[in-house]
Amino acid sequence: MVIDPPKAKSQFSARVFYYREIKARSDWAAGCSLAFAADAPSDGKPRWPENTSAIRGELWLYHLPLIKNLANMRLGFGLFGIKYMNGESDDGRKFVPGLLLQVKFGTPLYAY
Repeated sequence: MVIDPPKAKSQFSARVFYYREIKARSDWAAGCSLAFAADAPSDGKPRWPENTSAIRGELWLYHLPLIKNLANMRLGFGLFGIKYMNGESDDGRKFVPGLLLQVKFGTPLYAY
């Protein structure tokens, strides 16, 4: 029996994220994120910029309502854009915009 090797490529990625309440004790916060990702070639030897690489930026707006005695909640709305520096998306685009929505629940003991 022959088993095919994995089809996914190895990838290097790095991300920086900044998050802050808009003002002290506010229910609103904002955040931004910048990420870099690069695929390794099939032989596994890094040869950037020959391999596919992209930069992804995100802008977030959060609402942080407190649910009495139950949990904290975070509602997020974000815009993102992916710019392919080398290579392209699966549908042939060099720039891919998008929209993200996030709902998170957690106890007051945890911070995210």
